[in-house]
Amino acid sequence: MKCFLKSNERLTNGWLKYYRIGVERVLQLPWSDAIWALGRPNEIQALANDLAKDQELMQSNASTVEEYMGELPEERRAAIEAVRQVILKNLPKGYEEAMNWGMITYQVPLETYPDTYNKKPLMYAALAAQKNHMAVYLTAIYMDEKTSREFETAYRATGKQYDVGKSCVRFKGLADLPLELIGESIASLQVSEFVERVNDARSV
Repeated sequence: MKCFLKSNERLTNGWLKYYRIGVERVLQLPWSDAIWALGRPNEIQALANDLAKDQELMQSNASTVEEYMGELPEERRAAIEAVRQVILKNLPKGYEEAMNWGMITYQVPLETYPDTYNKKPLMYAALAAQKNHMAVYLTAIYMDEKTSREFETAYRATGKQYDVGKSCVRFKGLADLPLELIGESIASLQVSEFVERVNDARSV
């Protein structure tokens, strides 16, 4: 982490605080296994910037999805629930829904893939309400450049505002989000294929 912070000494103390939190959170994410293995540490820096964008990282202590949903204001709860249903409808068999890292996560159970560097389930996707927006975190759209470009092209073709970081699709309300495309992204990787790609990346 020091190398990232050293390269950003120009940041203000306030921003640096949240950037540091962002780096630490990213390094806790199981999907960073694949990023490091691909030799793309600057992706960690970009992900940290995404997480620090609001200058305040919202992280729930809820232990269940139901508890998390109950914490949200009514309007956000309705939007998050709608996106959640799209995810669940398209989620390939073998992933599980859980609460992790203060977010609703969709992950590979440890019984299926125990070989993660931090011994936590490998995250495939996540859904969360942040301070100034809501976000869907999609591993599939940034595992390779071709997929990222195709996702961006399809997203822009919907006519909706493209507000996508290295790890997430941000939205203020359901009208901002191309739900069909989100569903297609969720459905794009079976558990076996996702695990195989992570293993291939780690073996390079």
